[in-house]
Formats: sequence, C-alpha cells, structure tokens
Amino acid sequence: MKNWVDRNLNHQNKYGYGLFSVILKFNQELIGDCGLEHTKFEEKPCVEIGYDFLSKYWNQGYATEAAKAVKDYAIEKLNIDSKSICSFIRKNNKASQRVSEKIGMQKIKEYKANDIDYYLYAFSKEYFK
Repeated sequence: MKNWVDRNLNHQNKYGYGLFSVILKFNQELIGDCGLEHTKFEEKPCVEIGYDFLSKYWNQGYATEAAKAVKDYAIEKLNIDSKSICSFIRKNNKASQRVSEKIGMQKIKEYKANDIDYYLYAFSKEYFK
C-alpha cells in the first residue's frame, strides 16, 4: 500500500492531480478512489479517468457520480482539454463501460495490453486517430 500512496503523491506533485479517496458522507467510510492520471495511449499524451471501488458498492451510482465530478474538475478547474481525457477499460467490464458512457465518453477502439483485451473510451475520436 505504501508504494501505491507514494506513487500517487509523486504523480500529484508532478502533474497537480491524481487519485481522490471516495468517502461516504453519512458514515465516513472509505469505499474507493477516483481520479486522474497522466499517461499515454499509442505515444499520445492523455489524462485517464480511473476509479476503483469496493465490490459491495458496485452498481449503486458511486462510480458514475465520482467519475463525473472528476471529469468536471479536470475540465473546469484544471483546464484539461476534454479531447485528451480517456479511460482504459477491460473488454469484459460492462459496468465500467456504462460509467464512461454515462459521463459522455464513447468507445474509440479495441486494443490489447499484457494479453488483456481493452477498450479505449474518450470524448474525442479525432484526438486518438
């Protein structure tokens, strides 16, 4: 866990953004994380919206709510061009695909990484040509 925290803090120091803890307001329980990570897709720089939640909180709207808030924060506060925002989603992860679609992303292309099939989701097809 320490390596993950250090990695996130280093990323935040370098880029000014990273992952946020997602905490339920009514009981202060940590249920996951959601945030932004500077990365590349096929050598093109992009900012990934990523999220990870405890399974008992899946299918309750938390990922969609968090991803939308992070997207809005990226565009409105950090001035990140929406064309460069993406998500990398495993091909069999229908729930995460729905989250991306609900916040306005579209499936751009299929690809394989480390023998795993993924979809690239983004707001702009043109940016990732």
